Amino acid sequence: MENKTPLDAFLDSYAARGALRFHMPGHKGKNFAYLPAGFAARDITEIPGADNLAAPEGILADMQQHQAAHHGAAQALALVNGSTAGILAAMLALAGPGKRVAIARDAHKSVLSALVLSGAIPVWLPVPIDGRGRRGAVGEGQLEEAFKRQPDIAAVFMTRPGYDGACGDAAAWARVCRRYGARLFVDEAHGAHFGAHPALPRPAGQLGADVWVQSAHKTLPAPGQTAWLYARDEAVGQRLAACLHLVQTTSPSYVLLSGMAGAQRLLEQQGAERLEGVIAACRAFDAGMRQAGLADGPMPPGVVARDVTRLVADGTARGQTGEGMAAWLEQHGIVPEMAEGSRVVLIATLADAPGEIDAAAQVLMALPHGPGAPLASAALPPPGNMEMIPREAFFAPGIRVPLAHAAGRIARQAAGAYPPGIPVIVPGERIQTGHIDYLSGQPSLFGVDGGMLDVIQ
Repeated sequence: MENKTPLDAFLDSYAARGALRFHMPGHKGKNFAYLPAGFAARDITEIPGADNLAAPEGILADMQQHQAAHHGAAQALALVNGSTAGILAAMLALAGPGKRVAIARDAHKSVLSALVLSGAIPVWLPVPIDGRGRRGAVGEGQLEEAFKRQPDIAAVFMTRPGYDGACGDAAAWARVCRRYGARLFVDEAHGAHFGAHPALPRPAGQLGADVWVQSAHKTLPAPGQTAWLYARDEAVGQRLAACLHLVQTTSPSYVLLSGMAGAQRLLEQQGAERLEGVIAACRAFDAGMRQAGLADGPMPPGVVARDVTRLVADGTARGQTGEGMAAWLEQHGIVPEMAEGSRVVLIATLADAPGEIDAAAQVLMALPHGPGAPLASAALPPPGNMEMIPREAFFAPGIRVPLAHAAGRIARQAAGAYPPGIPVIVPGERIQTGHIDYLSGQPSLFGVDGGMLDVIQ
């Protein structure tokens, strides 16, 4: 049965005291029309008994120790600035100025921010693409070849799973890293639920990752911005904690912290039971997509597992783009996570009722035929030549130019489609016509402001 976490109990107790609050936050625990009901009473600062996330010794230390034990880690660090903060801290901890880091090219844009902050040198690993333009995953042999070319690689940064639930072989990545004495970091932001049910992929920490990050808010019933950063050994964990101080707020929200602790408690107590029904409904969704000719198809190269709770439909057979399918769903009151190429992606979590998943399946199965051939591929264009490292490019004198006229220039900041947040233009790389064509066809971008792009002057 679900019950309160120690942090929940503390916040409720303090709210019930009715104390005169002459401390932050400025709302003083009082209700204002623009704040959610009950929010202010539980929104506190580091008062006596509440501990301090920057140097936890009490209730927050216990929360982190419990999380580490549950996930087989030496250290678990609570993140209230999302997995982004964990990625920044991991890059600072595992690499630094002049250190080489092998990075799969499907990395999130926060990895580019980490390269700028750290001064590390990227060794890019191309991600294989199948005949339908779907991204696969870096394989063991490909990673081994990268080390043979650059034996001084200090760390490897991989993304697992992708937005569509596709998982690369983390155990193989770990084996290669051990052979060459490098650290493995896995961006598992979309896998906080992994391992909670036998039908789900195993988490990266069980497969040999040295450091991994998971966003509680993405796949658990947790508030936005909440995530966890894990370390396999204590020494790395201590360094991560020191680096996290550089990038995480010194005023963490106790409402967020309480929410992420509560989500973990729910996962431990009811996760497997709730997921049983959710996963059965997800399998029925996949069967419905196969019956309707909307199935996503076999796994792309390098992918060894798939998260069944990622619901993916491909509209190629009905002449529909991912955007067209998303619009169809929204017309019926269903808002998907992402549309890309000819596919639409929906996320199911243990918060969903099986009937809700079935409702989404029924709407998609009634998808009408589109007016013509959809965008056949979501493949990213090939990268440009790296003329300088990201940090040097970011701090070089720059100028803003129209995206349409940026070909041949050296990028000063990252740009790409969002979601999925994968940069196609990287600081320090020369911009190609293919990059411009790709970005011009995307509905939502990052790094492009009013049609303008930052380039080196």
